[in-house]
Amino acid sequence: MTTFEITMRHSSIPQTLEGHVADKISKLEKHLRGRSPRIEIILDRDHEDFKCEMIVHDTAGSTPPIVARTTSGDPAVSIDLAIDKVRHQLVKLNERRHDHHRGSRTSAGSEPTAPRAEGDEPTYEDIVQREVKGK
Repeated sequence: MTTFEITMRHSSIPQTLEGHVADKISKLEKHLRGRSPRIEIILDRDHEDFKCEMIVHDTAGSTPPIVARTTSGDPAVSIDLAIDKVRHQLVKLNERRHDHHRGSRTSAGSEPTAPRAEGDEPTYEDIVQREVKGK
């Protein structure tokens, strides 16, 4: 379960905004992969615009905090943009973790060879592989 805290500077938080944030954050949970982070959302009103800063703290402490900052004329839109940025960062983090542990079966830059017809001569790679295997 993801916990979040909304702080609004220079104003109070509307109740509808908390429900909106809870709904949007629940969609982030599939990218969190079983972790239960603490999320801080800080809204600040700057004249006509709302600035949103979203910080995702990993409770296990294995990764540094993920931070996203956005500005918009509407607080809900600003929060949505920040959540999209955090989601993008989480996807990139998960891809890096996944790719780091995945092995490659073919060498880099090599392309699979097309099947040969029965009467064709063997290629250099075929001869080397046959010699290595001892056939």
